[in-house]
Amino acid sequence: MSVGVTQTKSRETRPDQLGIQIARPKFPQYAILSNRKESFGTWPKYIPVQPDKLAEAGFIYGGVGDSVKCYYCGGGLRYWEPGDEPWTEHAKWYPSCPHLALNKGPKFAQEIQAGEREDISEDCLRNTANNKEKEHYPMESLAVAALRDFGIEETLIQYAVDYIVEKNNSKDFSKIKAQDLMEIVCDIEDGKLSRQDSVIKNKETTKNARTLKSEKETPENLEFIQKETERLKDGRTCKICLDSLACVIFLPCGHMASCPQCAPALFNCPLCRKDIKGTVKAFFA
Repeated sequence: MSVGVTQTKSRETRPDQLGIQIARPKFPQYAILSNRKESFGTWPKYIPVQPDKLAEAGFIYGGVGDSVKCYYCGGGLRYWEPGDEPWTEHAKWYPSCPHLALNKGPKFAQEIQAGEREDISEDCLRNTANNKEKEHYPMESLAVAALRDFGIEETLIQYAVDYIVEKNNSKDFSKIKAQDLMEIVCDIEDGKLSRQDSVIKNKETTKNARTLKSEKETPENLEFIQKETERLKDGRTCKICLDSLACVIFLPCGHMASCPQCAPALFNCPLCRKDIKGTVKAFFA
C-alpha cells in the first residue's frame, strides 16, 4: 500500500504587505502635485472641500460636478459633504491605494477601516479648537460676565483676572468666582492693590528669561547652531520639491531622496540614476 505525500504551498508574503509599493500610477502625468492642482481650475466654489486638499490626497478633477479620481489607483469619489476629509474618504473606499500608503503609512487605512480613528477636515478641527479655547478663556467666563453686568470697567476686570491667575499659578479658569474678582476690583479702587502688580511681575519674569537666554546665545553659538540646522535640514529635504521631508526609500538602490508626493513621478533614482523597482516609506523615531 502506497501512501501519497501531500505538498502544501508556502504562503508567500506580498510586497505591499511589507509596505513596498511596486505598482505604477494609472495616470502618471498627474503624479506631480502641481499638475493635480491645475486640474482643479474649474472646481465649483460651492463644493465644501478645498481642491488643494483633494490634490494632496491624490485626486484629480475631470470637470464634471464634484467627481474626482485618484491618479494612482484610479478610484473615484463624489457627493462631497461638509466635514469630509479627503485622506479619510480615500482610505474608506480604496484602502489599498499605493499613494495612500506612501503618504500616510499602512496603518492609516487599517485604522480607518476598523473604525479606530475618524479624521475630519481641518476647518472642523479649527472651529472645535476655537470653541474649546473660548470656553476656557477667562474673559468669556460667567464670573467676568457678572462683573460686566455691574458696569465694571473692562480693564479693571482684566487686571483682576490676571491677578488671580498669577496668584494661584493655575490656568484652571473654571474656579474663578465673581465674588473673588469683585473683591480685587474693590481693593484696586480703594488703593489697597495696585493695578500694576501683575504687570510688574510679568515684566520681571520676562526680563529674567531674556537675560538668561542672552547669556547662552552668543553670536558664535548662534552662527554654529544656524549652520548645523541648515546642514541637517538640507540632508533630509526632498531633492525634487526642495521643501518636504525626504522619507521614501527607493528599491533596490536604497537611497532616500524624495517625499511621498514626488516619489511616484520618478522612474530613476535622482542620486544614482538606477531604475526604481519599488518604494517604501520610512518612519523616523
